[in-house]
Amino acid sequence: MYVFFSTDRYPVGTNDCNMGSSVLTKLNRFDNPEGWFDYLYDVSCRPEICPSFTNKGKFINIAPVVVTNAGFHDLIQEIGKGEGVLLWGSGLYHKSNPYLAFLPLNAIEDPTAWSYAVTNGAGNFVRWSTNESDATCLFDQPWLPPEAEGGIGELSVASIPYVDAHGNRTNKWIMTYNHLTPFGIHYRVADKPWGPWEGPYVLFDPSLDRGIGHFMQ
Repeated sequence: MYVFFSTDRYPVGTNDCNMGSSVLTKLNRFDNPEGWFDYLYDVSCRPEICPSFTNKGKFINIAPVVVTNAGFHDLIQEIGKGEGVLLWGSGLYHKSNPYLAFLPLNAIEDPTAWSYAVTNGAGNFVRWSTNESDATCLFDQPWLPPEAEGGIGELSVASIPYVDAHGNRTNKWIMTYNHLTPFGIHYRVADKPWGPWEGPYVLFDPSLDRGIGHFMQ
């Protein structure tokens, strides 16, 4: 089992909850007192932590989905890279838009095997790049005015079965993330992993849905 971890809190000595980097690990054993996971490689790092990572650090929080021929044959043919893992990421915590990457299943442990989606900024795919700095956002999700950057932190993505009004069966991609305007869990929907993404819509309102004061602080 492979696990992504977000780490390197910054700025040091403050109460800010900013995760500065992400790493990929592999679960090898449960009986090792020094740890169950083996570090494989750094995935992404904010320039505030790694100055050499200019215009990178776009995959600090990561939502992976494995795509195989069994369930995603047409999509795999469209991507043209074989079976793999689609990885949606966000960068600076709660000030990021989402990005997309692809990693072949037969090269999980190879840090040079990553491909990053270049879009037109509105969810229309342009090409794949081997450079994280080339990754462009899938959509713009503002946080609070007057900030112009996106407002996504943790995120989750899944492919769900969908039947349209004519009875045609397909799949939709749904992305969920927490946000402040309005406060709650938002979601967006797309036909393709890169978009275009419809929404946002509010999935869970912690005030109206009896979250605050009930099971949330």
